[in-house]
Amino acid sequence: MVVPATRIGLLLFLLGACFFSLGAIAGPIVCGYADPVHAHPLPPDDYNCAEIHPDPAGDAPAGVVGTIMDSFTQFTQAKGWHFPSGARDLSSDLKVNEYYAWVVNSPDIVSPSLNVINVGKKNLDVGGAVFSMTYTPKEGDPPASKVHFLQIYSQSLDGGPLTYHVDNIDMNDVESPSPFYDQVPGTPVERTAATAWFADEPFECENNKVCTDEGKEHHFAEFQFGVYLAVDDNDGISAVHNVTVYAGKEWGYSYGTLDAPEGPAAVLTGAGLIGWLILGACYRLGYPSPAVLPTAAPSPRVTGT
Repeated sequence: MVVPATRIGLLLFLLGACFFSLGAIAGPIVCGYADPVHAHPLPPDDYNCAEIHPDPAGDAPAGVVGTIMDSFTQFTQAKGWHFPSGARDLSSDLKVNEYYAWVVNSPDIVSPSLNVINVGKKNLDVGGAVFSMTYTPKEGDPPASKVHFLQIYSQSLDGGPLTYHVDNIDMNDVESPSPFYDQVPGTPVERTAATAWFADEPFECENNKVCTDEGKEHHFAEFQFGVYLAVDDNDGISAVHNVTVYAGKEWGYSYGTLDAPEGPAAVLTGAGLIGWLILGACYRLGYPSPAVLPTAAPSPRVTGT
């Protein structure tokens, strides 16, 4: 097959644009592959792509949080949990610091106190996102010392139904009795007298049980998060929790893998297949687009904290 020089140039440009890094790459859509040492002209069989959505992060109104929380059996009104919405608008007190997708190698997050957070994924078929924000209250707003972060997420795997979750499970899959993200051991949250800092680095692997094992071909996952500010009036004795929820931020990501052909067959298919693979991986090969949910409801997450 003869491929015009201009076509080859375009394909090489696309190849470079999509796979310009094997490490952590900041941007709305990123692609890459693990294990660059390979016997064939093409990379190994799994292309990994991740994309953040919405981009930029959106506002997450607090109005539906009570209804969503009451759907989780451990945080129902019958068990003493109430989640009324706060009257104050604290959205101007929130600043998004970092928000980007990554694949193959999980990046470092550096906290305000210079602690380095990393979920420890290296040279794997994996993708995720980094998100961090800071709450700086103005006069009359809830102080940083009293504010909790309540994060709810939804996920859809391989086009399956959306499921909703409270983000209160640690890296060892131990669930906290509290719904608050900052009360889960090991979560990256820091406070000063004037600010509260939140970060998360969720991820999904091609094999979402054992990241180092080969997983389902053409795996696709969507995760969306709503992280809210919350103030719990519980006195430490009573079982009743009246949690005032304030608007927060909505963020999320999609992750997908594409198994590419290897060996002589890959070479014989020519530049057209290479271009198809690159564009297909970068633009998600027609997998379902991010789920459309009610305005205030969070929609998709992943394995990990």
